[in-house]
Amino acid sequence: MTADKKVRVFKSEKDICLHAIKGSLRSFFISFLLKGGITSAIRLIKLLKGKMSLSQLIIGFFEKETFRFASMVGLYSFLWKLCNYLLNFYRGNTKPSKLNGAIAGGVAGLSVLVEDKTTRVAIAQQFSMRALQAGYNALEARKLYSFPHGDAILFGLACGSILYAYVMHPNTIPREYYTWMAKTSDVPIPMLEAYRDNLNRWMEDNKEANLPLWEQSFDKIHAHPQAMEIMTKYTNAHNGQMPMAPCVLSHPHSIACVPYWFTAFYKAASSMVPVYLSVNTIPLLLFKPQVFRQPIPTIKRILISTLTSSSFIGTLIIVFQSLFCITRMVEPNARDNRFLYYIYGVIAGTSSIFLEQESRRQELAMFVQKR
Repeated sequence: MTADKKVRVFKSEKDICLHAIKGSLRSFFISFLLKGGITSAIRLIKLLKGKMSLSQLIIGFFEKETFRFASMVGLYSFLWKLCNYLLNFYRGNTKPSKLNGAIAGGVAGLSVLVEDKTTRVAIAQQFSMRALQAGYNALEARKLYSFPHGDAILFGLACGSILYAYVMHPNTIPREYYTWMAKTSDVPIPMLEAYRDNLNRWMEDNKEANLPLWEQSFDKIHAHPQAMEIMTKYTNAHNGQMPMAPCVLSHPHSIACVPYWFTAFYKAASSMVPVYLSVNTIPLLLFKPQVFRQPIPTIKRILISTLTSSSFIGTLIIVFQSLFCITRMVEPNARDNRFLYYIYGVIAGTSSIFLEQESRRQELAMFVQKR
C-alpha cells in the first residue's frame, strides 16, 4: 500500500457496516470452498481406490472443521474492515493509516476464538511466523538487511529439530504429524520405538540389546524373514549389545538399502501428488478462473509445480534415510549418537528445498518453524 493512496470514503457508519458484512460473507464462502475443495480433492483418491464412498466424500465437504475455518476467516474480514474503516471515518483520515490497520488487525485477531483450542494454537504459531516474515520482507525491500539463501538455511535448521524429535522425542511434536511422517517415510512406528529404546539403553548405561522387543516389533509389521537374523547376528558379534542398530530397522520389509531408497522416494512423492495437485488447482479455480482460458499452459504449469513439490518431499526423505544407512555402512561397529539425526535433518532439509521454486522456499521455512 503506497503512502499517496486514498482510503475508501463512506458517508455513514451504516455504509461501513454493510461493506464489512458483504466482505465477511464473501470471505466466508471463498474460504469454505477453498478448505472443503482441497479436502475433498485429496479424499477423492480414497474414493477411486474404493476406501471411501461417494456419500462420505460429500459429507466430508461439509464437516465442522470447514465451517469453523470459514467462520474464522469471515469474522476476521468483518472485524478488520469494520474497525479500520470506522477509525478512518472518525479520525477523518484521507490516506491509509498504519495505526488504524494495526488496531483493526489486533481486534480482528479475536476471530481465532471461533476455532477449537488445538487449532487456535496452530493458527497463532502460523501468524507469528507470518509476522516475522513480513518484518524480514520489509527490511529486504528497503535494502536494510538481506540474508542470501536464508530461507534454505532456516528450513534446514527447522528440519533438523523436527527430525531429531521424530527419532528421539516424538511426544514433542503433534501426534498426527508424527504419524504422517512415519507413514510418508515408510518407517513403521514399532521400529522407531524399538530403536529409541536401544539408544536410550546406551545413554542409561544399560547396554544389553532388548532382542525380544525387536522380535515383537518385526512380528507386528510382518518384516522380511531375514531382518531378525541380521539383528541377531549383529548382537552376537557385539556380545549381546547393539551400539549402532543396523539400518534394516528403517526398512524392515527390504533388507537391501538402495532399492528401498528408490521405493521410499516413489511412495513419498506419489503420496503427495494429490495434495499438491489440489493446492495448486483449487485456488486458481476460485481466484483466477480466467487462466483456464489458456488450458494447456495452465495445466502444464500446475503439473510441473505439483511434480516439483512432490519430488521435494521425496528427496528430503531419501536424503535423511540414505544418511542413516550410509553411516552404518561406513562405521557398523561405532557407537550411535542421537545428535547425528539433527545433522541428518539439517542436511536433508537444506539440500532438498532447492528443488522447490524460490518463491515457495520462504513459505516452507515459515511453515516448519512452528513445528
